[in-house]
Amino acid sequence: MGDMCRTEEEMGEESGRRRKYRGLRRFKGVMGLKRGNIIHQSRVDKLRNFMVLRSKMKLRATSSVVAWKILGRRRGAEEEVAEPNSRYASFMLEQLNELSGQIPESFGFLNRIQELFLYNNSLTGPIPPAIFNISSLQMIDLQYNFLGSLPHDICKKTTRLKTLYLYKNQIGGQIPSSISGCQSLKEFSLAYNNISGVIPAEIGNMSGLQNLFLGSNNLTGELPFNFLNISSLTKIGLGSNRFTGGIPAEIGNITDLQYLYLSNNSLTGEVPFRYFNFSSLVALEIAGNGFSGSVPPDLYFRHPELEYLNLEQNQFHGQIRSSISHCSTMDTLDLYGNKFTDNIGNMSMLQNLVIGRNNFTSIIPPSIGNMSRLLILQLGWNNFSGKIPPELGKLPILEGVFIHSNQFPGEIPPELGRFSSIGRLYMNYNKITVNLEQNCLRDHGYVNVESVENLI
Repeated sequence: MGDMCRTEEEMGEESGRRRKYRGLRRFKGVMGLKRGNIIHQSRVDKLRNFMVLRSKMKLRATSSVVAWKILGRRRGAEEEVAEPNSRYASFMLEQLNELSGQIPESFGFLNRIQELFLYNNSLTGPIPPAIFNISSLQMIDLQYNFLGSLPHDICKKTTRLKTLYLYKNQIGGQIPSSISGCQSLKEFSLAYNNISGVIPAEIGNMSGLQNLFLGSNNLTGELPFNFLNISSLTKIGLGSNRFTGGIPAEIGNITDLQYLYLSNNSLTGEVPFRYFNFSSLVALEIAGNGFSGSVPPDLYFRHPELEYLNLEQNQFHGQIRSSISHCSTMDTLDLYGNKFTDNIGNMSMLQNLVIGRNNFTSIIPPSIGNMSRLLILQLGWNNFSGKIPPELGKLPILEGVFIHSNQFPGEIPPELGRFSSIGRLYMNYNKITVNLEQNCLRDHGYVNVESVENLI
């Protein structure tokens, strides 16, 4: 079901996306930066082959080396530039480049830049400590490369650093405890790497941290309560690791939390919903764990901004409370693979309703025709009975209906053939009588009626 829902990866991509610069040349080659390469071109007509970067920084490619050219502010036709540290705020080689090799230690010469963008290249090797010696840096973006390790003392001098994006590299080892030295850090993304070990306790000292993405690594241990004391956090992404234990009650200290992603770990126990004091919660994804218990009836009252709830593949039980109808912003409800019971209720605001592999035994109510925004309806592997309601034919943008492996009798309502948006219709393993000449089966992209009781 994950392909229809926003994932932690997408969140990380959103957090790291920068403005696209159109019309840029594509550069290739091995990175090289030496003091002697930082020179000045005296005539403007010699700049035709340069790529304009931010803050008057430019680049020229040679056959084997990318040589950096930094131009000063023009005074007439020319200006002498002897050092790279005089006036430049940003250094950007991103997105359209195909730079390879290691990041040179000599980047440390750029000791007054505030922003460093090298993302979406093919850079390899360790991240040089020299970068973290630039005390003026406020943003480092090295996403989408093949970088292999972090320096041990990453925040000894970069005390002004606000954003550190290292998403989707091959960084191994452990998160250095020196990360706590970055007291100004607000966004830290290390997702999709090879990080192991535990989350260092020192992260709990980063009182200004807002976004923490450590998903898709090999982190272990229990969720540390210390970083849950950071009241400024708004987004937490720790999915696809190997965390154990439960969710600490201290999570209630994060009163402004908006996104919580803990899917695909080995977490167990009951979710401390009563400590969820964050009324601004937008997305909760805790799928693929061993959580148990029930969902409190006031969950939707307490989180009126909730848009995305994914409890898939756990051991939750009980009823889907009718109070969900009060959560007018919710567009995705994914309860697949639990033990929920009772009826569907009023969920007219949903776009994706995924409740397959539960213990539902009721009928599909005619009120389903009011779910005008519905795209996906997944009810498979339950014990639904009663006739398929013709009101399904009222849903104008429905793309997929999965009602297989239930107890539906009778014929397929002809109303299902009156709209063309549906692309997949799974009805196999029911007690449906199917006439293969019915219009509702002729013009859709994929209709699965195998193993129904009777075929006419």
